Amino acid sequence: MPNAKDAPLTKTQRILLVGPSGAGKTTQIWTLPGKKFLYAFDPNAVQSLRGCDVDYEAFTPDVGDLNLAIKTLRKDKGKVVGDTSSSRRALEPKTYIAWEADFEDKLDSGFFNDYNWVIFDSITTFSDMVMDRILWYEGRLGKHPEQPDWTAQMATIQNVFRVFVNLPLNIMAMGHVEIRKDDTTNRTYGHIMVTGRLRARLPLLFTNIWACYCDSDAEAIDYGIQTRLDRNNPVIRTTIKGLDMYENVTIPLGKDNSYLNPEEHGIGRILRDAT
Repeated sequence: MPNAKDAPLTKTQRILLVGPSGAGKTTQIWTLPGKKFLYAFDPNAVQSLRGCDVDYEAFTPDVGDLNLAIKTLRKDKGKVVGDTSSSRRALEPKTYIAWEADFEDKLDSGFFNDYNWVIFDSITTFSDMVMDRILWYEGRLGKHPEQPDWTAQMATIQNVFRVFVNLPLNIMAMGHVEIRKDDTTNRTYGHIMVTGRLRARLPLLFTNIWACYCDSDAEAIDYGIQTRLDRNNPVIRTTIKGLDMYENVTIPLGKDNSYLNPEEHGIGRILRDAT
């Protein structure tokens, strides 16, 4: 019978970075050691990495995925009423199925075996992409999602990430948070921007969930991660021992505003010191 005292140390990392836009999540890719591959779903992700040695595939909604019709919650004879004047409303959103085909092809071909890191930026925009496809499939594109649509979205995303985090290499994913207030306790907390039970289920798939933040003034800007939970960030945790609750992950800039030795700083430095 196996005993936990003899359990092998985890050789790979599965890191989930959460935080608001501008908190430095994508920038931490610069600090990761080894060969990196990025699935970019955020339109600005690649621009944040200009000059960084990272291979990528970008899957952002093209104009054919977007529905411009106005949606309302007013009902007429049991049907949601919206503006049907947009000539774009019947176009099929294809970004998700294009990504799905690419991902399955890379899995089958062993493409990821050549990399030390696979990165998913971000869960938030990926979720929107999944919902667009579900609404089209259910004949509700241009309407507000219904409960079965949210259920299908959660199941799809959970299945994708169960495969994603079981790749035999290091994994990093980014997710956005918004500040919510509990009406009963009046406490505020960071709310991961995913649907329903995914807010609890997705973090279970990662070894480290860190909250990114930024402190700045007119003179300086510092980026950091929070490694232990508190009332504001209840899902944060780490498996790396000895970390401070707040770790500075700022990458210093040179005179030409390029990053100086990024792998010696930020999350890359934390991972190097942990080995």
